[in-house]
Amino acid sequence: MSSNPPEIILVCSDCDNTRILYHGIKNTIPIHKIIAETPVSKKQLIKRRIKNLGIIRVAGQLIFQAGIVPVMRRLSAGKVKEIITEKQLDTSPLPAEKFIKVASVNDPEFISIIQSMNPSLIIVNGTRIISSKTLSNIKCPIINVHVGITPLYRGVHGAYWALANNDKDHCGVTVHAIDKGIDTGGILLQDTIQPHGSDNFITYPYLQFEKAIQLIKKIVPEILNGTHKILAAPPGPSKLWYHPTIWQYISNRFKGVK
Repeated sequence: MSSNPPEIILVCSDCDNTRILYHGIKNTIPIHKIIAETPVSKKQLIKRRIKNLGIIRVAGQLIFQAGIVPVMRRLSAGKVKEIITEKQLDTSPLPAEKFIKVASVNDPEFISIIQSMNPSLIIVNGTRIISSKTLSNIKCPIINVHVGITPLYRGVHGAYWALANNDKDHCGVTVHAIDKGIDTGGILLQDTIQPHGSDNFITYPYLQFEKAIQLIKKIVPEILNGTHKILAAPPGPSKLWYHPTIWQYISNRFKGVK
């Protein structure tokens, strides 16, 4: 058996959530390298959404994202700072000496980098869907941090949609194995958050990632020593959720969900 320490790679988008995760686990779960991908272009995203959801629904999403979200970010800045201070979260930049930039996790360059490193484990956060080809070329376990309770709240904004459905018991975060589906891999750990009345669409992820730090700290040693287990899924339908439209958001505001 090798005495070399395990090499753990963080594959991610460079955002507050990833920074919180990295700084929260780095002293317990040393990260060898951070591979960050370039985000999908807005034009490409919009074209893909229209193909999948239709132009009317996508128009409603764009109005929400362009007209409501920026205002919410400004109004929520104080609350975000409060959460960061209270939960002792760190949003400082990722260390440049560990940082590798790639165009996409589905490019040959990414596969080549991973194969040259031969890591023991890959932790994923905030990337595009990893293709079957990429997955087939990676031999180590790959786990994902998902801001929702799977399989009930796959996709995006899992905490928001749980609250919109009056389902507080499933407002939380999941760490799961990655497979070929969208947030369909085996559940490793889950936990819930308890938002306050002053929390909203912008602040929920900060609460979720404070919980995700603890989940990652617990599950990674279990994966490395082979004692982890796949948990039973919570009861209920498996559903993929998308960005809310402006009319969905207004409707949910009348229900008290921000």
